[in-house]
This record gives sequence, structure tokens and C-alpha cells, in this order.
Amino acid sequence: MKQRLVWSLGKRGDKQPHHPFIYDMFYLSIKTAKDLGYHTVFYGTHESVGIIGKWVDEVHDVTNKIPYVFYDDIKVWIWYTDPTAITIDADVFLYKKLSFRNPDELENVSLSDSTDLSNLAWEQKPISNRRVPITLRYEEFAEAPPTAKVLNALKHFNEANPKSVIPEWDYNSVSSLNTGIISWNNYNNDFRKHYCESYAKIREWYFRNESKLSEVNPMLQRHDSVVCHFMCERLLFNLVKYYGIKTDELTSNVNNHYIHLKGGTKFKDKEFIYSLKTLVDYLKLNGGFVMNAHNKLTAENKIRPFLYLRDKRT
Repeated sequence: MKQRLVWSLGKRGDKQPHHPFIYDMFYLSIKTAKDLGYHTVFYGTHESVGIIGKWVDEVHDVTNKIPYVFYDDIKVWIWYTDPTAITIDADVFLYKKLSFRNPDELENVSLSDSTDLSNLAWEQKPISNRRVPITLRYEEFAEAPPTAKVLNALKHFNEANPKSVIPEWDYNSVSSLNTGIISWNNYNNDFRKHYCESYAKIREWYFRNESKLSEVNPMLQRHDSVVCHFMCERLLFNLVKYYGIKTDELTSNVNNHYIHLKGGTKFKDKEFIYSLKTLVDYLKLNGGFVMNAHNKLTAENKIRPFLYLRDKRT
């Protein structure tokens, strides 16, 4: 059976459809995976399903299934309902099939003797205390926010006391786990479900504090990717750290070769946007493999090379 790679995209309203550039990224990300033999899956709302659904092997319309507000809502919903799926972002372009280290070779976590469990509810007890071998495969560890502005936004976010609903939240840490690619193995259902349920809790906490958060820092408005990052990727780091979960960082595996154009710079790079569109239009018209088309157009100076330049990420 082919491995399933899963993309997702939602839309908050009908007045502002996604820019064609977004769909070009999805097309190319999906096409690189198809070239490698993956079974491609898409979860999305009506507009995106109508467009991206034509490019994948399997499509799921979740328009009426989840109350989509934040960028990661559908992704977390997939993790909760479709645990065998490998989720991948649209700005990740694979050069070869992903390499996952054998989870059986990873050590089972052990709880520190200094941790006091007596005052914790069963649901909050570190999962490792239940002797469940758990592994999470994630893309990359980020030691700190990328800019001082994001760090300041985290300070304001923490001042609203997310620990009131997430006991595992650590105010002294600024790290996170990049979720550009996520895979859960067969042994971590307890932790996976606990994370997804914790996401739902902090999501509701945000709504209760939205007015105050938005007023104190514009980056904490619901449509900003920063607040989504805190509630998804920083939450994941906090829970992984608190419970001592054994993880596998994909970028530390030398057998993984791909590029992740993460961040907002790409949205302002007109030459990249043009090169991406030119490559996608060529593939739609002529077919063939992404690598061959990219190298051909590069050699003809019709696009700026942006794939197959270096491994892993930028």
C-alpha cells in the first residue's frame, strides 16, 4: 500500500478567495509527491476542494464538519481523525521519498523521579507513566521565535495565562516544533489525542481572550499566522517536553531531501512567484516530471532555479 501524504486548506469566507499563487504551491507540492509514488490526499473547504481536489487521489470536503477559523484547524482535525496520515504543507517540495527512522529503535521515555504525580488528574499524568511507547515524527525543532516581534507577541500571549487551560504550558521556554511535516506512529494514540484535545482547549481560551489579545498586540489577531503558531506548534513543543515524548526530527535525518520555503518572504518575492507559475503552467500543459521540467526551464533561463539546489530546507 502506498504511503498517504495529506495536504489541507480552508477558507474563512467567500469575499476573499485564495490567491492563485497559493494554488500553484499546492499543485507543485502535490506533483512532486506524485512523481515519487505517494498516494495524495486533500482535506479542505468548498472552494479549495473544487480546485485542489482535481490534483489528488483522494479528497475530503470538511466545510460543514469543523468550525474553521485558524490556519491549523483542519490539520489538527486530520491528526485527530486520520492518525495514519502524514500531513505536509504546500510549501514543502520533496526531492525523494521521506525517510522515517524505525520507531522501535527509539528508546522508550522514562519519567524523572523528581516529578510529582500525586496532584495530577489521570488525564494529565505524563503519558510515559502509563508505559506507552510513543514516537512523534516532526519536521524541525525551533529553539526560538524568528524575530523580536514574534518573541514580544509570545510575551503578551503568555500574560493572558494560557496555563490556566494548559497545565503543561511553559512560560520560560520560547521553543516550538515545526509541523511542516508530521507523522504519528501506531503507539502514540494517547498523546496524539491529548494534544488535539489540548488544542481545542487553547482555541476556546483564545476566543474568550481574543479582544484583549488583539488589542495589546496586532500579531495576536485570529487571522495572523503568529497566534496560530503559538496554539499549534508551541503547544506541541510544550506537551512533548512536559511528557518527555520520544521524537524523531526529520531534518536531522541525512536521508531526507526536500525544501521547505517556510515563512512569509515567498509571498513578497515576485521573481519566485513568476518562476513558480511558469513551472506549474508548463507542467499542466506538457506533463512530465517536476525535476525535468524545472531543469529544462532553468537551462532556458525562463525561471529562476528554486528547486533541487540544496537539501532539506532554507
